[in-house]
Amino acid sequence: METELLDKSDIKAKFRVTIPAEMVDKGFQSTLTTLSRQIRVPGFRAGKAPQGVLLRRIGEDTLKDEVREALINANYPLAINELGLTAIHVNFEAEQPTEGQVYSFEVSVDLYPEFTLPNLTEITLDSTNRSVTEEDTKNAIEQLANHNATLIPVDRAISPKDYVLVEPVSSEGENAPLPIDLEHAGEDLVKQLVGNKQGEELEVTFANSDNDSESNSLEVRIVDIKEKELPSLDDDFAKTLGLNDWNEVTARVRENLEAQFEQENFDNHRQEFVEKLLELTTFEIPESLLSRRKVHLLEELAQDLSRRNLTIESYLSSLEENGTRSEFDDNLNKRVELEVRRDLVLEKVHDTLGSDIKDEDFSSVLEGLAAREGKDVTHFKRDRGESWLTNYRVLISRDQTLSNLVREKVNAKSSIIVE
Repeated sequence: METELLDKSDIKAKFRVTIPAEMVDKGFQSTLTTLSRQIRVPGFRAGKAPQGVLLRRIGEDTLKDEVREALINANYPLAINELGLTAIHVNFEAEQPTEGQVYSFEVSVDLYPEFTLPNLTEITLDSTNRSVTEEDTKNAIEQLANHNATLIPVDRAISPKDYVLVEPVSSEGENAPLPIDLEHAGEDLVKQLVGNKQGEELEVTFANSDNDSESNSLEVRIVDIKEKELPSLDDDFAKTLGLNDWNEVTARVRENLEAQFEQENFDNHRQEFVEKLLELTTFEIPESLLSRRKVHLLEELAQDLSRRNLTIESYLSSLEENGTRSEFDDNLNKRVELEVRRDLVLEKVHDTLGSDIKDEDFSSVLEGLAAREGKDVTHFKRDRGESWLTNYRVLISRDQTLSNLVREKVNAKSSIIVE
């Protein structure tokens, strides 16, 4: 076999493979032997039919197609290895081979992009940390009191802070009541409900989650109106929460806020680091990688729509009708490129700096995932399969490397501020 590199760029290559006539003849003979065992010829045992009889039965074109596939599959991986290419997608230009003659075919490949990371130590984090204020604590305590409020039925029109129960007005089947806490409802919905009384019917318009021009309207009947009686913020209320006194409640609320803000601050630092890293790392992305991710995202969208009894075809048609299909495609393409670029860069970071997650840590992660699904970890792993477990371990390890890197930068920044 001879290999000739015809063209090469950062993300593409093209080469020719030439196979000598004697190897081509061996390919014909080997393929005929294999087909003789697979194809039944009346009057002959499997593998015993004369080659002439077998050839008339399968046809010369079919034989040549089979030989072509066998020769390509046997030789192109060797050529890729010989040329030192990292191929992620291949396409062949190959005619049918002829017995007794030299055979050549050409291969076009997409290459795994090669790039250099910037100096990671020079990436600085500028985002500031959010600290817990007295106002934050006050708002959290108000939410806690609101969550533990006593609901008292009232005989009056709806007020902006009420808890309302409505049911769809329909002549078909039973109507499931819909609870609405107006303190946490959208401003537009609150305006539509305030002022109405129990037993009244009205048409309510909801915001459309798909951001298209159509509105969702529902005719409802007001079943019940309740106002909230908030608990007194004292030791008695603290004891209903399982704490000793109100000071302990305040301290616990502040502790929870500090933990929440600490995680949010770290997530912001991670996001800032990744964004700056991507800005500093430029390279071309093979079209095949973008196509795969696009197919994956569309499949996810189709599954989500299916859970809402919609199809991807009907959804895309509605975008066409509303004139927003072009915007959808643009946003999808931007997301595809961003996700692929991010994955490639973070994978490079992990390969450069990271290490695999420890077995015991990965086992703990799997146990947590299994518990969420109400399964023991053995059944969970069996259901997911080895391929999923391997890929998930890589993702967890990569995330661990990124978090460790950002944490080092955050700690270094904190040390400078303290000094």
